[in-house]
Amino acid sequence: MTPTSQSAKYANGLPDALDAPVTPLPFLYLSTGAITKLTNLLDPQPRSRRVFQVHRPETLADWINTETLDAWVKGNGAYTVADGTKPSTLRARLRAMPELERGQLYPNQVLAITKLEESLRDDRPRALMTNSK
Repeated sequence: MTPTSQSAKYANGLPDALDAPVTPLPFLYLSTGAITKLTNLLDPQPRSRRVFQVHRPETLADWINTETLDAWVKGNGAYTVADGTKPSTLRARLRAMPELERGQLYPNQVLAITKLEESLRDDRPRALMTNSK
């Protein structure tokens, strides 16, 4: 989901007198007073999600200062052509998971792990695993 025109206006329309660490602002909060949603523009496909509190400034600063996806992947011994200019997010890292090392796993374990990883990679975090044949 792309940010609404109102939240995009806020992200891009920061007054010159304010010193923003990143422009446009990557974390967009919208609230009705009862429901608060966050859109993280650093995600590969930004979408709003419900949050129950506004994050602390230190947390947002940590997110901005996180290593890039390219650095994270290379640090784990793999290779990617990921964007090396912006901080990596959990959703970006889930898309860049390395191949499963099968080792001593049984075929049904490989299938379960592979399907779970596929679900997370496709931004479907509510996966249900069953033992059916």
